[in-house]
Amino acid sequence: MGTGGHAIERCQLMRPDIESLLVVGAGPIGLGVLAMAKIILGHQLKVLITDVVPYRLALAERLGGLPINVGQTSLSAGIQSHELVRVDMAVDTSGKQAARQDAVDSLAQRGSLICVGHGEGIALRISPDIIAPERSVVGSEYFRYDELPANLRRLLKHRTYLNQIITHRMGVDEIQQAFEAFFFGGETGKVVIEQ
Repeated sequence: MGTGGHAIERCQLMRPDIESLLVVGAGPIGLGVLAMAKIILGHQLKVLITDVVPYRLALAERLGGLPINVGQTSLSAGIQSHELVRVDMAVDTSGKQAARQDAVDSLAQRGSLICVGHGEGIALRISPDIIAPERSVVGSEYFRYDELPANLRRLLKHRTYLNQIITHRMGVDEIQQAFEAFFFGGETGKVVIEQ
């Protein structure tokens, strides 16, 4: 919640009139960004979300996202399938350079890419990618301490909705299975270890 909410607030700083959002990656962080976008910006907001894992895309769709399987179609074609040409904002949670490049290319005038996922880089052509379309690339790291009260209020109000992201609850004695399910199975949202 905190990381996703902070990323959405970074989006709002860059562009207050957001009508569409692309989330790159439907892992637990991407699903959190999707959920927080719906909570903070409204459930009517078009939130497109990409991944290559059908299970995660189905989970994203249950949360109100518009799924794009980039293993089966291009990002551009996926955006068009949801009746858009470009998106106002994009949040990368994948950390993959190719995904970031595609996200920048999908941005509308004055759009921003908010980078949450650590990992690979990005290669920008300054004039056509940034200056002419007045786009920006911004980082977003976790969340600030003073954001905790708002997050707690959101959690209490939207607990049932947010709980959908947690797909597996396992005991401490199952920690190896939890890691294997998350890293190798792909058919998980957030995996939580409970005592």
